[in-house]
Order: sequence, then structure tokens, then C-alpha cells
Amino acid sequence: FVGQLAQAVRARGMHFGTYYSSLLDWTFPHVPIADYGSLMLGNDRSKIYNQYARAHWHELIDRYHPDILWSDIGYPDDPDLPDLFRYYYDQVPDGLVNDRWRQFPNWLRNKPGRAVFNVAAKYVMNQERKHPGDVGELKYYDYRTLEYNSDWKENKRYFEMTRGMDKSFGYNQFSQSKDYITTAAVKKLIATLHPKRGRLLLNVGPDRYGTIPPYQMKILQQLSDR
Repeated sequence: FVGQLAQAVRARGMHFGTYYSSLLDWTFPHVPIADYGSLMLGNDRSKIYNQYARAHWHELIDRYHPDILWSDIGYPDDPDLPDLFRYYYDQVPDGLVNDRWRQFPNWLRNKPGRAVFNVAAKYVMNQERKHPGDVGELKYYDYRTLEYNSDWKENKRYFEMTRGMDKSFGYNQFSQSKDYITTAAVKKLIATLHPKRGRLLLNVGPDRYGTIPPYQMKILQQLSDR
């Protein structure tokens, strides 16, 4: 499926990137997400999972040579992560990686450490909403990502705003027409982002039958009518 999608996208002259949820995979044991600590620190810490996640990225790189590696949530506490980037850039010299490769040390994975982490995470998230991109430097990234937020200071760092066509990612059966973004709003977002060295990642979410919902298809068709 990924190969067919890559072929179809590139046949239209577009770049092709791959998404992977590096930190969380619910085929491995995982506690319910109740706070920032359980989201960022509740991942599988086994050597098997580290090898599993790394192998999946290598498979995506080897098979599809994606123009972008888009990791989500974070990455296991794996000292070999820099080797993954070296391997990727060797295969795709002009490739890009996003900024969601955070690694969290094991000393935080206890009750006191998680409590401290939750307090710090709330502060950082609040500051990030007020001043996107200004809170701390990340170790690995080619560009920064924001969700449902276009408030970015103009500087030398490229960034991407990512959002759905309604108020969620993927397909949401409970979305109503008032939740949908309009074609005019999409064009306005692009016009706002571009001067700030930004771009828009607009999520398309097929339903359980693999069909793109009519309201999403309408937006895509209207955007293509230039």
C-alpha cells in the first residue's frame, strides 16, 4: 500500500514522505494515557521495541526513499538514533526529518520523576502555545512542527503547521459541518505561513472503507481548481 501511494504521488511530480509513530505502538504493552507523563514516559523500553522501531524506519527508507521522515510523539531512548539519521541522509541526501524525535531518560520513569515531568511538561506546553518554537532547542530536526497553530515568529528556522480538515486527525465520524475548515480558510493559512518560512500539512482521513469523506474531497477539489 505504501509503495503504491509513493508511486502515485511521485507520478504527479510531488514529494513523498512517510509517517511513523516511533514512541508508541499499541501492539506492545502500553498503559492508558492519562497525562503527559504516561504519554511520553509510558512507552515500551525493551531492547526488542528499540530494534522493532529502528527496523521499521530502515524498511521505509530502503523501500521508498522518502523525502521526509515524519516521526510522531518521540523516539525510544536509543543511543543509535544518530546512526539512523546518518543512514537516511546517505540514502536520501536531500531528505528532511521533522522535530518529533525527543528521547526521555529512564531516570524519569518512576513516580517522583513522572510527577516532576508532568509539572514541567504543562509549563513547556503552555509556553509553546504562547511562543511557538521558542521553548528549548531540540537535538534533531530539519524543521519544526506546530499543531493547529500558525503563530510563529519570523526567523531562520523552517516550520510546518499540521492540522486536520476538521478538529481532529484521521476520520472523525462525529465531526459536524461547523467543524470543517473551508477552502478559503486553507488558502488564507497558506498565505499566512509562507512569508514566515512555513508550510501547511493538511490531513486527509479516509473512513473505515478507505473512502475520502465528501466534505474532505470537496476541499481538495476546490484547492486543485487554480
